[in-house]
Amino acid sequence: MAYSMRTYFDTDKENYLKKQKTPSAAYRLHYQLVFSTKYRKKLLNDRVAEDLIRIILDLAGEERYHIFGIQILGEHVHIVISLRPEHSVAGVMKMIKGRTSKVLRDRYDELRRLSNLWTSGYSADSLGDKNIAQIIAYLQEQQRRHRAE
Repeated sequence: MAYSMRTYFDTDKENYLKKQKTPSAAYRLHYQLVFSTKYRKKLLNDRVAEDLIRIILDLAGEERYHIFGIQILGEHVHIVISLRPEHSVAGVMKMIKGRTSKVLRDRYDELRRLSNLWTSGYSADSLGDKNIAQIIAYLQEQQRRHRAE
């Protein structure tokens, strides 16, 4: 596991390749999820980003999602995640955005004043057989690209 204030990556490449199993299914359901702060305000400083990663990882452990990578930029979040067949992307996004909004708004005065931390929408891409390592490299590049803007 590689972790810094704004990023988290699962460094065990075997996790990217193997199919998961339940008693009745074998699956590999990987997605890239992206969501942003309301009005794309740059609210996700290093301190908030570090807490946000911890909250997402804790939630993933509780709900049995597997997180491959998280990249936090000033106004949006990228997550590469593996879900179980019983999870819906919409349900997972509702859970992540709801939990993170509540916890972060309880902890940070500057966020408490907001009517909403996150926009109502999100982007979800099924990764299919795409190489997860390439997606992780893309996420790592996002931080460099956004610093240049």
